[in-house]
Amino acid sequence: MRIFATLAIGAWALSARGGQDFKYDYWESWNSFEAGSLVEFELEMSGTKMTITKTLDKKEEEKILVKTLTKMTFGDNVTETPGEEPINKPKKGDPSYGDGECPLCKKPAKEHKDGGTWEKDVALKIGEEEVKCVLYTVGDKLCTGEDNPGKGTKTWYSKDVPGWLVKMEQPQMKMTATKFESKKKKEEK
Repeated sequence: MRIFATLAIGAWALSARGGQDFKYDYWESWNSFEAGSLVEFELEMSGTKMTITKTLDKKEEEKILVKTLTKMTFGDNVTETPGEEPINKPKKGDPSYGDGECPLCKKPAKEHKDGGTWEKDVALKIGEEEVKCVLYTVGDKLCTGEDNPGKGTKTWYSKDVPGWLVKMEQPQMKMTATKFESKKKKEEK
């Protein structure tokens, strides 16, 4: 569980990066698409494989609803678990808004130091389609100076894919987008 907590803090750090070209914003990663957009992942964790599909269902001014469907296969049996993921629009002061403070070092977002590294223009294939991504690799140390249990975790992002997440790799888990359908939000005039 500590690794997932580290990844959550890492996601906060990505959203708070002031000078970084790519800024991850979970709200915008779905809000920039229209209903019906989806992404499907294959997840491998501790020898178990599953498929997770996320589909943008509804958009409101302050809330987005993403439907999820998780499929696990055990021998000849397939278990499907539907779910919902409500995404609330961040408000000023929320850590995900980018103006909050780091939950670990308690520094304001604009002063937060992240030891991770970035690589631009990394191409990955999702099905037959090649997408241009940015790659973020988690650093060895947390902002507090402690060893980072998530060090070396690699995450690929693309604004062409609903939810922007394309792939994540760490020693215990690998999650890869295998399919996506994007219905881009129309530009307002």
